[in-house]
Amino acid sequence: MNQIRRVIVYSPGVPGLTNALSKALPRIQVVEITDLSEEATEHFHNEILVTNNDMIGPLLYRPHGQFAFIQGTWAGVESIFSHIKKDKERPTLQVARFTNRQFSQLMSEYTLGQVINSERGLLTIRDDQTLGTKSWRSDEFAHPRLIKELTIGILGVGNIGREIARTFQFFGARILGLTRRFPSQHRSPFVSHYYETSTLHEMLPQCDYICNVLPRTSQTTRLLTDELLKSCQARRPVFINIGRDNVVDDQTLLRALDEDWLRQAVLDVFAEEPLPSDHSFWSHPKIVITPHIAGPTRASDVADCLRANLELFDQGAPIENLVDWEAQY
Repeated sequence: MNQIRRVIVYSPGVPGLTNALSKALPRIQVVEITDLSEEATEHFHNEILVTNNDMIGPLLYRPHGQFAFIQGTWAGVESIFSHIKKDKERPTLQVARFTNRQFSQLMSEYTLGQVINSERGLLTIRDDQTLGTKSWRSDEFAHPRLIKELTIGILGVGNIGREIARTFQFFGARILGLTRRFPSQHRSPFVSHYYETSTLHEMLPQCDYICNVLPRTSQTTRLLTDELLKSCQARRPVFINIGRDNVVDDQTLLRALDEDWLRQAVLDVFAEEPLPSDHSFWSHPKIVITPHIAGPTRASDVADCLRANLELFDQGAPIENLVDWEAQY
């Protein structure tokens, strides 16, 4: 059985994290530090570290034994992989991605809200008020579709994707899911049909909404091509991106909107953040922009995530959501 002496915290940008960890782990000493330099960590031994993912990369090749494992505070791990050295062996350090049921629910509720906004024209109606057009569009929005009449395509059916599927299936929607490989054991009861990348051309034309929750990997980069998006033109789905921007390049997305292959794009993630003020997305009439807030990191959720992983670690069981150095996620 592993014995934990203390938890080290260095996480700028997550207000109240040390306090939340202390409440969640009353029998463990929680120590907040302000430096992760080699000098600051040289005396560490078998520590549990909680820190932002962009702080983890430089720690991958620190002396063996400094950290028992590291709990990240973000879901995305691309900032970690940018520090992997090609001339060295893959890291052996255990790093856990942040995710839990509450985080997945936040992402799911964001997606549900955007679908309702789109179906009911709520943003258009709000614009009529704030921009002074004062249009009374009762006829235009008098016949909305029910969610149970929609087909929702989810790109990436992991923890977040499964929660999105559960939410929409509750309202009766038909759910299609893209996965790297067909699940043999953890098949979600909320997904009507699974597809792999090789059959994505069969999945997308069926969708009224396409929600991307895929991570950034070499396999997901530019997954959505002109050809695939053009195949959507019969149903003109709305594209919702809460995963990573690399799944489709900017020009391909703009072309899909301008050619009317897609009805709208709701974007929460971008190649450069904050999105530059002169970017064409800001002025495009079919694009809704939100500032990467679909799944914010809440201190209480990170604390719950770490507590669950500490229980597993203390029992000698595998930690959940470990970064896969081979799969790049």
